[in-house]
Parts: sequence; structure tokens; C-alpha cells
Amino acid sequence: MTNSRATEIIVELPKTLMKALQERFPGWRRAFLRFDASDGHHGSKGSYVTEEGVFLFDKRKLKPLFKELNGLGWELRSAMPDKLRFCVFILSVNADSSYKMDFEFSDSDRWQITKKNGGTGIPEGF
Repeated sequence: MTNSRATEIIVELPKTLMKALQERFPGWRRAFLRFDASDGHHGSKGSYVTEEGVFLFDKRKLKPLFKELNGLGWELRSAMPDKLRFCVFILSVNADSSYKMDFEFSDSDRWQITKKNGGTGIPEGF
């Protein structure tokens, strides 16, 4: 990736998420953020894992955090060259401060996070 702002955002996103997890969810082990976007919309959802299980983030209670994460996600997508303009990214962060970010360029349904219809809260296919 040649765009330095995009590189900065790829580092800023996990830092922002991990800081919020440390402040609000003691004992978290792993967390996921799924961001999806097209030219007409963008948004995200996520989950986190503790010893007690997997929990979905309550975006209403975490509105400022998700506003910031969504803003960074949109900025990242906008900073990418057209051929690298993703439709979904999945960010996985761990309590040891390691993280991984993967991008999807064509399947906007990839890595869904749900607990409906037997979902576990872990991104599907991750």
C-alpha cells in the first residue's frame, strides 16, 4: 500500500478498539470488528470474547466509539486506490495487543457477525 494515511489508519483502528476494550470490558481476550461499505453506505458491528463467552457490542451504548471506528473505516476505504477499495474488512484484536486485518473486495456478505439463527458471535468463516 502506497498511501501513508491508509497505513496510519490500519494502525489506528486496532489501537482505538483495544483501548476501548481495556477501559470497558475487563477480561476480554479477543475481539472482532466487521466494517462494510459501498458508495452509498457504511457501518460496522463487532463482538468480543471473555472467559464467560462471546458478546456482541451494543452500538447504542458505545455510540461514540462506533462513530469513531466507522469514521476511520470510511476514511480508510476512501484513501485506498480504486483497485483496492474494499467492501468489507474484518479486524481481529487480541489482549496481547496483536491484531490482524483482512479485506474483501467482492463479497459484501463475508464475515457476518451474528448470534441469530445459531450464530456464535464469531465472524462466519473466520
